[in-house]
Amino acid sequence: MRGTWYPVGLSNEVAFFNMLANSQNFIFQKLNGFFPSQDDSLALTYHYKALRRAGEMMKEPQTHNNEAIIGAVISFMIHHVSDFDDVNMSHHSCFLGAAWELLGR
Repeated sequence: MRGTWYPVGLSNEVAFFNMLANSQNFIFQKLNGFFPSQDDSLALTYHYKALRRAGEMMKEPQTHNNEAIIGAVISFMIHHVSDFDDVNMSHHSCFLGAAWELLGR
């Protein structure tokens, strides 16, 4: 899965902040043996920055159809991937791959 979300995480500022939040959750999992039930303060800070910047992007009509906003939306989906069971994870992975292919990646 990491090979799929890494290019998304580098695609724009929003996705990058979400990737940092995900990385913080991954570090938590490695240290504790399980994913956190909610973001810790550092992950939450990154996620908040992503939400704030996404809101700014949505106010700009010229960004509504470009790859940055699509990458941003995908990054929010990825941020919550640890909440998915196996069936939902499969659907999530299929959508993510299809969306990224539509962008020509």
